[in-house]
Amino acid sequence: MARATRSIRLAGVSALSLFIFAGHALAQDAAPLSGPAVKDGSVPGEARKLTGGQSADRKEKRDRPLPHPMFMKAFDALKGEGVDKSIALTSDQQDDLDVLNEDFHQSMMKYRQDHMQEVQQLRGELTAQDRKKVDGFLRELGGRPGGKRGERGPGGPGGPEGRRPHGPDGAPPPPPDGENAPPPPPPGDDPMMQDPMNDSKAPTDQAKSENAMGRLREIMEGAPKPADLHAKMIAVLTDAQRPVFDKALAAEQSKWEQEQKDRMAQRFAEKGKGAGKGKGKLGKDILGDGGPITSIDDPRLPEKMRDRLKNLPADQQQKALDRLNARLKGDQPK
Repeated sequence: MARATRSIRLAGVSALSLFIFAGHALAQDAAPLSGPAVKDGSVPGEARKLTGGQSADRKEKRDRPLPHPMFMKAFDALKGEGVDKSIALTSDQQDDLDVLNEDFHQSMMKYRQDHMQEVQQLRGELTAQDRKKVDGFLRELGGRPGGKRGERGPGGPGGPEGRRPHGPDGAPPPPPDGENAPPPPPPGDDPMMQDPMNDSKAPTDQAKSENAMGRLREIMEGAPKPADLHAKMIAVLTDAQRPVFDKALAAEQSKWEQEQKDRMAQRFAEKGKGAGKGKGKLGKDILGDGGPITSIDDPRLPEKMRDRLKNLPADQQQKALDRLNARLKGDQPK
């Protein structure tokens, strides 16, 4: 029973984290963290304070928070029959982790409920383009507004114990402290973020949209921070456990980052395939008689396409070029 409750709570934190993670991805500045002092609470690869002075793409990559399910999976290196007893998690440590997870779950639930109405109103003031920015972060982090959530993120296949959002079989987590929690949204309707594909009536007032976006950043930056939770959880570990955990976390993070790179390269290739249809800029119009494109600075590439390539990691640029050349070649007349 305790294990089932623990799984439900973990899945609940993961699903609610989508709202919080979106705020960190949108954020520009953050106040220094405060709270109880913790023992070497830094999380490998996870920045806990945002600072300026970096290019936008490097800053976004550095400041993107670790997905909670990936972080929690690293604790598996300290569990199981094959783990040396000298570094295995004790029952007291597991209880401490459960308490931290539960407290964070409760605080996230309350924060979401307190700000839900205002977020809905602010999103209604965004231009279609700004709405896509907000909703895009949720989709990239595993939750697609107006669609099936958790399919590739927290709680879904590959998530904690393969469960769907909200716990086993999609059941919602118990309401906090016995209070009456709102019922889960109907399929295809996230009360925080409505369907981004239905933005035909979005306003066009850019100044008003920027003001709304600024307030959204403030709301989301004021939310409970997963980085704080992760630091407190790491502080539960002993000096002997920490290197084992760090190694497991680094492996999980590397796997996740590679998946992000692969998806980015795939999206770029797909955009390159359809970007010029009907506009005379694919196939022979781009390649001409000069052979395949071998450099991201090739003047035959449209400026926006070159910019996208330059924003890709160096090890992904050539792969994207190869895919693009194959698609462009296939678009040429036979």
